[in-house]
Amino acid sequence: MNSLKEDLAEYAHEAWIGWIKFMWSQAYRRDVFIGGEIQKCIVIPEDCVKRWERQMKTKYKDLSESEKNSDRLEANKILRVIDTRNNLWKTIDKIK
Repeated sequence: MNSLKEDLAEYAHEAWIGWIKFMWSQAYRRDVFIGGEIQKCIVIPEDCVKRWERQMKTKYKDLSESEKNSDRLEANKILRVIDTRNNLWKTIDKIK
């Protein structure tokens, strides 16, 4: 049986995968001449970079309501992992 820490780490990894997929969906691939050779690069559009930089520098309390809602949805997913774990332990305690 996984520990709560492992369950949360698994969720964190899945959330990271989701973020990378989203980021790459916003970007495009380009061949770029670097250091004397052509390299395949992923280019992130400037509007995305500006938005994400602004969000990185903004405290939660100062985010827009839609940005806060996005973070609340993520918090709900974390709480679901914890709640699932707690309910499992409550069930195990009843069996003892």
